[in-house]
Amino acid sequence: EEYNKTIIKIRNDKKTMKINCNLKLTYDTEKQAKQVFESVHIDDASFMNSTQQKNIINTTIQTKSVPSMLHTVDDFLSCIHVAENIITKNSSTQKNKK
Repeated sequence: EEYNKTIIKIRNDKKTMKINCNLKLTYDTEKQAKQVFESVHIDDASFMNSTQQKNIINTTIQTKSVPSMLHTVDDFLSCIHVAENIITKNSSTQKNKK
């Protein structure tokens, strides 16, 4: 079963290089995906677009260089990681209060 998927395409024409990256993040529940999406999509810049459908977050990133793509993907995944940790911690705290 496919949970997380990354596709990177590099197009190099004579004038400019364009690098596209599609990230697909799949969560156990729609609630988890929505919480993570709401935490990170505000940071989408002009070269980035995120959408959330059911339990899946799809993000497309377009840059002009490989180092820029690596930096952007690294930053994005770091933000995802922080959001997931906060959601997990909050979920555990809520369970302990019951």
